[in-house]
Amino acid sequence: MVAKKVSKTLKRIIGSRGRKKKKNGRPNESTQDEKDEPLEDIVRETEEERMKIEIREAKTRDSISKHLQKVTKELDAIGKKEVDVTGIERMRVEISKLKEEITDVEKFREDITKKRYFGLFSIIVFLILLIVPMPGLSMLGQRAIAIFVFIIILWVSEVVPLPVTAFLPGILLYFFGIYGTPTESFKTYAHPAVFFIIGSLLLAQGLTQSGIAKRLAIKILTYSRNNANLLLFLFVAVSAFLAMFISDHTVAAMLIPVAILIVSMMELKGPFRIALVLAVAFGASIGGLATPSGGARNAVTLGFLQELAGIELSYFTWMKAAAPLTLIMIPIVWIILRITFPPPKDFSIEKVLTELKKTVKPMSSRQWKALGIFAFTILLFITSSKLIDLGTIAIFGSILMFLAGVIDWEEAERSIPWGIMFIYGAAITMGIALKDTGAAEWLARGALQVLPSESPLLIMLSIIIVAAIATEFLSGGASAAILIPISLNIALIANIDPVLIALVTAIPTAFAFLTIYGTPANTMAYSTGYFKQKDLLKAGLMVQILILLALYTLVKTYWITIGIWSGTF
Repeated sequence: MVAKKVSKTLKRIIGSRGRKKKKNGRPNESTQDEKDEPLEDIVRETEEERMKIEIREAKTRDSISKHLQKVTKELDAIGKKEVDVTGIERMRVEISKLKEEITDVEKFREDITKKRYFGLFSIIVFLILLIVPMPGLSMLGQRAIAIFVFIIILWVSEVVPLPVTAFLPGILLYFFGIYGTPTESFKTYAHPAVFFIIGSLLLAQGLTQSGIAKRLAIKILTYSRNNANLLLFLFVAVSAFLAMFISDHTVAAMLIPVAILIVSMMELKGPFRIALVLAVAFGASIGGLATPSGGARNAVTLGFLQELAGIELSYFTWMKAAAPLTLIMIPIVWIILRITFPPPKDFSIEKVLTELKKTVKPMSSRQWKALGIFAFTILLFITSSKLIDLGTIAIFGSILMFLAGVIDWEEAERSIPWGIMFIYGAAITMGIALKDTGAAEWLARGALQVLPSESPLLIMLSIIIVAAIATEFLSGGASAAILIPISLNIALIANIDPVLIALVTAIPTAFAFLTIYGTPANTMAYSTGYFKQKDLLKAGLMVQILILLALYTLVKTYWITIGIWSGTF
């Protein structure tokens, strides 16, 4: 703007001087005031323009400042709103937590109420069984039955933690005069079968802590060769094989995470993901019946046979009788799962395998030690004689694991459910008390009177069905603890081989294919959220029917051949 004004003024001056020069024929000789006048005008006008510009700039700065203040206020307001929103979200989270806590408290109150009712119910039943006459049964026998039923109700309802309940039999048996001293009452808590269970759990820890389990999982994926059906078969077979020597819940803890990894990395949404986790659960069940180390229920059965019938059943004899059932059921379970929950057409596990291989290093010395000690212990189990019981061998193997640095005690202390030794010690103690007081024989005679015939085949069928049903609602160990003392006395009364009856009682306690709480493996599979109870029934019912038929067929044919049963009907 100033430049334009200056330019116009200069042009006017130059034009004015030119005209005067032309008019006079010579340069203008006006006075100095006349010469300076246009310059003074220029300076004055320029100064005015400069002042106007400064005023305008000041106004602009003031306007901008006011605008900035306004924007700042608006931003502050927005910030406050954001804080308010954050506060609201925080309040919502807190309210959600409070609701969860309230729900937990309500659930806790409901549980407490149920437990109180069950506790009261168990006491009432206990008192009734102590008072009501039982013809043909001694007073000590009646007390033993009352204690037995009382403990079973507490175990089923879990009014108090199971390990705590497990101390009651030893106390009550002494208090009610069934045993004369506390030492006599508690001595079977240290039965070799209990140490067999502890040793087996420690051996399983050796495989888990050393990383052998993860390496085995990768081998499963490698051998499947991108074939979904082969992968499913390997899950069933490997789960069954592992469950022969370690508990089903340990097997589930090892393999179900691998199944979850496959499902998540392949983004499987269809039914095949159900097949993978049930392959682990069902495989663990059919494998756990094959050997004495396959489950605590098997160890308890050995203890009852030794204490109630005076028979020491070897590891190899059990395996020879029961392992064929496992071998028969592996392909059957595979086919049922494959048909019920078919695999997707575009199946590929290359991505999963690649990710897993990145985390696996060559076999370490610790892993070789774990594998060697485990194999050596299993060999001792199979070749053991009556001079060394299975409990001693299991503890010996676990000590070797510690000495070789395979197992860390602190980790084992955290991972192993040590209360289980008291539970099964209590179960054996109650079974022996029923026998010593004559209560087991009295119950066995009552059971025989219910049957229409004393045919060995009918007795066995009845026991098999009852055991299979019981294990769907009770744990396998609890079912064995309840049924085996009675079934062994039935065998003695009906002149049936106790080993035969013990096996047909213990083996079906592994047949938990219908309920999600039948075994820990079923519960772990259900916790993945891949299936519902009705999905379990779809496959489990057929597996249940076929395994009962398979056991019945083995009893009538193969067991006669190997001398477990004479074949008398």
